[in-house]
Amino acid sequence: MENHSAIAEKPRLYPTTRQLGWWRVYAGLILFLIADIVVQVFLAGAGIFASGEYLVWHGYHSWLLDLVTFLLLLIGFGARLPRPLNWLGAVLFGLVFSQAALIHASRDFRAPLASAFHPVFALFIFVLAFFLRSRVQQLIRAQRTEVGL
Repeated sequence: MENHSAIAEKPRLYPTTRQLGWWRVYAGLILFLIADIVVQVFLAGAGIFASGEYLVWHGYHSWLLDLVTFLLLLIGFGARLPRPLNWLGAVLFGLVFSQAALIHASRDFRAPLASAFHPVFALFIFVLAFFLRSRVQQLIRAQRTEVGL
């Protein structure tokens, strides 16, 4: 004899309106991150080719990248983005913090070649941010078409 009173509840297939709103905030923050990376590259280039003062601004400005990737990590897990996207967000966060450590490698560990990977990591971060943004946009678009918005 089966007990039908303990039927398992089906998992939610669609995100709540609140979750979908946070996904949009997430996508907007990624756009901000991409724009901020462009600003950082400009400041680095200006520091190399125009005046060293721009490199100082490049360094001061870097905290914004840290903050935005940390917020992306929190929002991604809080808004229950799919697990692969959260993992990519965690990789993005790790790359940003590793990139900052590469600058200190030349001073602290006398490894100047390690610092040469700083701009390479910037390129990885830029590409990963674009990829993550496109995946989140696809997810939002898919939810809108399934719900009929």
